[in-house]
Amino acid sequence: MQTYKYTDTPTAADIDAAAKLHLIPSGVKIYADRAHFRARGGGDNPAPQDGPAKHWCYPGARWNFGRPGIWFVFLDGAEAVNAFTRTPGSGDSRPSGIGLLNRETWGVLSQPNFYATNAKHFPRIPRLRYQYVTNAELMRLSIGESSSANESPVPIAFLFEDETGPIDWLTPEDTRNTAIQGPTGYKYRATFSADVGLRITTAGGVEAFRISEWTEPVGGNGQTFRSFSDAEQIEFINASISAPGSAAVIANKIRKFYEQ
Repeated sequence: MQTYKYTDTPTAADIDAAAKLHLIPSGVKIYADRAHFRARGGGDNPAPQDGPAKHWCYPGARWNFGRPGIWFVFLDGAEAVNAFTRTPGSGDSRPSGIGLLNRETWGVLSQPNFYATNAKHFPRIPRLRYQYVTNAELMRLSIGESSSANESPVPIAFLFEDETGPIDWLTPEDTRNTAIQGPTGYKYRATFSADVGLRITTAGGVEAFRISEWTEPVGGNGQTFRSFSDAEQIEFINASISAPGSAAVIANKIRKFYEQ
């Protein structure tokens, strides 16, 4: 199964792998470092250090006449997971189940039935967020000398107006150069590939995969260690060891994982 693990500091190989899964919005340019930019024909001085590191841009923003910016979808690093069912007794009046738990997320992930059918394998999913980015910021580059210097969120999709689109709760901020208060009446659709799913790895990272290639893990229960690959188990152990806490706390965490 073809997969890609998201990182805010992608290498040139990571960027190529993401492109193969159509995880980079059309027209968005992403560079691992200045050497990568030069290799792609960008020249010797790709971008001045004119602000915080930002190794991606959308040159097409210069044609966004009459509007100050564009809506993009990002993985939300601050709140990275989203449970499938509401917590009983939490006071949440929304229906239990998968559909309305995080509308920003399910407005982008276009196959909720897949997640509902395989819910036991996806106890957690990435939470997505929308951000309105100005044209000037979209065109700005500030590429570091190495990929580790370029830590910055990279968009995973556009949002565009579509009267048939599923996302109708956005309140865009000044998308038409006028002060807009409250709902706009416009619906939005995401460009995120309908054949790509997202999941949380054992170490807490985000992995993309082709839904058409998904097969149920061996063991039948996505929350047991047997359903994870050798690489994922090692990833979990390494993450546990590097996390803060005493030896007893870390050992207990690993023990509980393998006892599930």
